[in-house]
Amino acid sequence: MKRYDKCKSLVLRDQAALAPCTHAIDYPFVVKKGKGSILKDWDGNSYIDFLSSSSSLNLGTANPVMTKAIRKQLRNMPE
Repeated sequence: MKRYDKCKSLVLRDQAALAPCTHAIDYPFVVKKGKGSILKDWDGNSYIDFLSSSSSLNLGTANPVMTKAIRKQLRNMPE
């Protein structure tokens, strides 16, 4: 059985500060980490990302090729 205690408390905290139009769904899901098509929430539940974050991460979460390219580019930025 899945738990949602931590995620629900985070969603309720955000609802006090964010406009309702910023929430795509009314479900207590808060991503803690992800890799490829698997996302994990703050309660330890795992999900398959069928939406690919609604197209913003269409190469998957933490894609190794993209992560390497981003790190390389960030090294070129001044501090």
